[in-house]
Amino acid sequence: MQNTTERRQLLLEVLNVRRKDTLKNLAFEFGVSISTIKRDITILSCYVPIYTIQGNSGGVFLMDGYYTNRQYLSKAQEKAINDIIEGKGVDIVQLNSILLSFSKPKL
Repeated sequence: MQNTTERRQLLLEVLNVRRKDTLKNLAFEFGVSISTIKRDITILSCYVPIYTIQGNSGGVFLMDGYYTNRQYLSKAQEKAINDIIEGKGVDIVQLNSILLSFSKPKL
């Protein structure tokens, strides 16, 4: 039996692979009530783009394009790259932060 934090992490991992599932199926899989899964989704939605849709085609979804195992650029980093592409001035601070964030660690 896992604790709440572990269950929520596993729930994210499941949705990261499946992209969509039903509340009923998730509740059965994790051995908890549908209400518990709803509370987990509410908490997780504060941090990741996860949402529910009611009805026959509904369920729990992880937003398209979002993956829990990826690292994303900040808005400032994105702007710095776009500025370079457009031939504008270079923001050295942001370029350094991109290198620090995405470079392979040095051994």
